[in-house]
Formats: sequence, structure tokens, C-alpha cells
Amino acid sequence: MSKDYKVIFGAGETGLSCARYFESEGVSYVVVDDNPSTSARESLDTINPNIPFYKTNANMILGASEIVISPGVALSKPCLVDAKKQGIPLTGDVAMFGRLADAPMVAITGSNGKSTVTAMLGHGATCEWEGVSVGGNIGKPCLDLLSKSANLYILELSSFQLELATNLPTLASVVLNLSPDHLDRYNSLDHYYGVKGNVYQNCKTAILNRQLQRKYPIPKDSSTISFGLDEPPAASHFGLDGRVICRGRKPLISEDDLPIEGEHNVLNCMATLALGEAIGLEMPSMLKNIK
Repeated sequence: MSKDYKVIFGAGETGLSCARYFESEGVSYVVVDDNPSTSARESLDTINPNIPFYKTNANMILGASEIVISPGVALSKPCLVDAKKQGIPLTGDVAMFGRLADAPMVAITGSNGKSTVTAMLGHGATCEWEGVSVGGNIGKPCLDLLSKSANLYILELSSFQLELATNLPTLASVVLNLSPDHLDRYNSLDHYYGVKGNVYQNCKTAILNRQLQRKYPIPKDSSTISFGLDEPPAASHFGLDGRVICRGRKPLISEDDLPIEGEHNVLNCMATLALGEAIGLEMPSMLKNIK
């Protein structure tokens, strides 16, 4: 095989979406997976029954022009460590998406609540605008969302997806919350928490949870909107006055009117409103759609 081929490492939903994209672009590629499911093999056959499929093969991997790594594959695998040392580009579907997408995007991550906020923001944006696509770690893999008719992408992103997406150009990004998780994958909590912060590295507006212990570096050209369970510190920030969510001193919605209960969901609703504000959704419509 010539040097001009890419490796898709992992044949889950993400890997299959990469295969579909490479097929559409006429890219030469192989798929590597040590334990592919029967459904994955069948799905790959429907994409292209002639695509080479291998178990981990160091020579095959180190001969590639680029390696696209699925979120479930640890970057600490020896063959990937060697590939990085040899200067072979390592990427993931989210990093690819960031380079390929023409429409603005929103990135939502956190230890908990990602799907809730992604679904709420997606619902609100879809009610106001056409061409809104929602996916990533929820629903469709992001490469399957690529479309010239898209006007906005709303992506739920896991820490695994963010490991290689270090410069994602977003209209707005948020780390909703942090709690210990995935310590089988990361060498420390600090490492795990740090990866989450990749969503902020190239964002236009950073949405910040004031309750977080960790403070992330925000690009100097980015604006910020914060949310928390305390009173809003300024007019553009979100918080609580008693049991009422406010933006600055302006009351917006009572906790009693929220469709989901719990302190964590009060924060999720605030994050949704802050993201909506950042991307230009109308506040009266957002409040109606949240209800």
C-alpha cells in the first residue's frame, strides 16, 4: 500500500462516520480495531466492502499519512505514542469537523448535564432558526452533520473527544461542571479537568460556571458570560435572586416554572440561557421554549 493513506483507529459510531466522510471525499484509508462488533463490520461493509480492516498493526499505523483516533481509543497506546514521536499527525473527528464546518458552532462539555443542555439549546435554536444541527457525543457523530445548508452546529463533547480538538473555533463554549471521572484514562484529576478546558481555546464567547473551583485560561479576545447560584455580579451575567433566575437585576424565570427539578438543573437552564444569549437567540423565545 502506498504511503498516501489514512488510518481510522476504532470502528464504533465515530469511526464509521469517518469512513463515510472519507468515502464521500475519495480518500484512501484503512480501519483498525482489535475487537470490532458484528454490527460494526456489517456497517463498514455497507459503506465499502473492500476497505482493508486490521487488528492493531504497528507497521500499518506507522506507515499512515494521518491517524484518525476514535474517542474510545486511549492516546497512550504504544503504537500511537510512537506515531506521535515520528511526526505522524494524530487527529479526531471533532478536530476534523472544526476545520471542515462552514457554519458557526457551539461546544458543550462537562462531567454531567451535557445532554440536557445540548438538547435544551438545540430545541430553542431549532424553534427560532432553520438549519440547526445537533450532535457530537449525543445523537449523530459530528462528521455526519456536515452540510452546506447548516446555519449552526450545537455539539455535545466529551473529554475524550476534546483531547485532540485543541483549537475548535466556536461561537460559544461552556464547561458546565466538573467531578471526578475517567481516572482509568487520565493520570490525574488535573489532567482530566484540563482537557475539558480545550473548548475555550478558540471561542468567541466563553460561558463560565462561577461555582467551579478550577479557573480556565480564556483567550484575551473572547468575551465572557458567567452563571451561578449566587447573585449575578454584573448586568450580562446570570444568577439567582431567591428562587428566580436573573440576568443582572432583571428577573427571567422562577425555578418553579422550570420543566426539570434540582439545583443542577437550575444551573443547566442558566447555562442554556447564557449560550443562547451568546449566539443571538431572543430571550422571550428562549424562556418560552425552556418552559
